[in-house]
Amino acid sequence: MRWYDYEPDEQMFELLDISFVRRMVPLATLKIIESDELMTKLYRNLMQSNTPLPRITVENGVVLDGNHRAKAALELGETEIGAYVIQDSNAKLMQEISRKHS
Repeated sequence: MRWYDYEPDEQMFELLDISFVRRMVPLATLKIIESDELMTKLYRNLMQSNTPLPRITVENGVVLDGNHRAKAALELGETEIGAYVIQDSNAKLMQEISRKHS
């Protein structure tokens, strides 16, 4: 099991009728918002110890949830990250989900 194999968000997406696919996404293609260095360091340490963490959530190349994890993965030299890629959604709903997970 890799650190990104923990998948609690799938049930939430299904309950909200949000269409998504699970796949590996190249980190170089993502827009990652600047993140708090302390939180990035925490996630970097968790990744190095292979602690199960949720996949990031991406829509149209923008990280909606998981900016700290994406930045930590980049710092560790990863080229891809496990992600939920939103296929179609209510943009306002996804912003609310992102806000609650930040």
